[in-house]
Amino acid sequence: MSSFSNHERISSKAARDDCGCYLHDGTGARIAYLITLHNERTLNDSLDLVKSIAAPRNIILIHVDRKLSMQDYEGSELNEFSEGRCQACGAKVLVESKFDLDWGQWNMNLPTHWSKFYFLLK
Repeated sequence: MSSFSNHERISSKAARDDCGCYLHDGTGARIAYLITLHNERTLNDSLDLVKSIAAPRNIILIHVDRKLSMQDYEGSELNEFSEGRCQACGAKVLVESKFDLDWGQWNMNLPTHWSKFYFLLK
């Protein structure tokens, strides 16, 4: 059995709430996350990631690359989870589409700098 399949076996036993998030009590450190989405696949794959990090004190910044339209994001399950009934299980979620990124180029760093300045201003 590979370590990856062992991880799946262990994590599948963890209790989840009605939204699919892991149960939490709202205590602990406040953690900020930056997620960048650049195509339909990253948009679809990010829902499970966001559910695994959503907790009342956490901040999740999502940058939607301009190659992926905001309409695609707004019609997605990720948007429904973040803005809908669950509201990301209490996590603060900010979604912006500011940059058109090029793979392997310096401008891939722009969402990281954007998130850094966001936190400096808060």
